[in-house]
Amino acid sequence: MRLKQSRYLSLFLLFCLLISGCVCTTNPESLVRPLPKLTTAIQGLVRFPINGEPPLTDEEMIQKVFDDKPELKEIFAGLPISIWHNDRYAIVLISSPKDGQAWLEDGSWTYDVDLLRYKDNPPQPSKFILINQVPEN
Repeated sequence: MRLKQSRYLSLFLLFCLLISGCVCTTNPESLVRPLPKLTTAIQGLVRFPINGEPPLTDEEMIQKVFDDKPELKEIFAGLPISIWHNDRYAIVLISSPKDGQAWLEDGSWTYDVDLLRYKDNPPQPSKFILINQVPEN
């Protein structure tokens, strides 16, 4: 009987360890490579609305991208994502889920992530900085 209880306790502790590892593994550095894919997908929705319908809200755009690209949902789900856009370009801002500080900011008119804001010292709030750098149409 004691061996059975020990086995259950071991399985429970292993489960708790795995869950806590999953919750704590998101860090801004792991988002640098996939962020341009998210930005490009959002820009596609901005430039080419679905069936000429009115533009989607930011939340609808994120959900549409996640529906079309589940691999991005696995990476970015649960993170605060803010979007700024005009009719041609988009900026995506990823923030910390804990304190809301800005982590990464990416403009759709460049190839790589533009601002690694998690390196800012002191940390900065989640406000768009790249807006002043958007190219003119």
